[in-house]
Formats: sequence, structure tokens, C-alpha cells
Amino acid sequence: MSRFKNEITHLQAHIKTLRLGAGALVIVALV
Repeated sequence: MSRFKNEITHLQAHIKTLRLGAGALVIVALV
């Protein structure tokens, strides 16, 4: 169970990084 929770935390961090990268790309495209 603890390992499963750890995987979810890791996924959330990865998604946050991906969203930041996508947001940066959109900003660069708009500018």
C-alpha cells in the first residue's frame, strides 16, 4: 500500500513537470 502511494506521488510530480513544460511551450509559442 505504501509503495502504491509512493507511485501516485511520483506520478503527480511527473504530471506537474509535464504541465510546466507544456505551459512554457505555449508561452513561447504565443510570444
